[in-house]
Amino acid sequence: MAAYATVEELAAYWRELAQAEQARAAVLLDAAGVFIRSHCGGEPADTEAAKYVSCDMAKTAMLAGAPSAPVKSWQQSGGPYSASVVFANPTGDLYWKGQYDELLGLAGMSHATIKARTAFDA
Repeated sequence: MAAYATVEELAAYWRELAQAEQARAAVLLDAAGVFIRSHCGGEPADTEAAKYVSCDMAKTAMLAGAPSAPVKSWQQSGGPYSASVVFANPTGDLYWKGQYDELLGLAGMSHATIKARTAFDA
């Protein structure tokens, strides 16, 4: 299955990628495509929205470990000095944000199905 965005589109969306980052970006964009198809139950109706979601998912994952990585919380003390930082995505995983449901037209939809059981089911 193909990705919805290219490495070049990710670079245009976010920032120029170093040569070493481009291979990881391609893998993340492919994985984001799998996430999207899984959540949509197949191909999404809006491929432009899927491109945006792919780029945003890959960007979020690639920010892990960067000097400007998103911080979830920060604590400091006065004496004898203490500091604590909790990063938002320390392992660089792909995450599905709630806003993606809305962008892809899935808002308000259930992602699971319920099978009715009858007396004939064993």
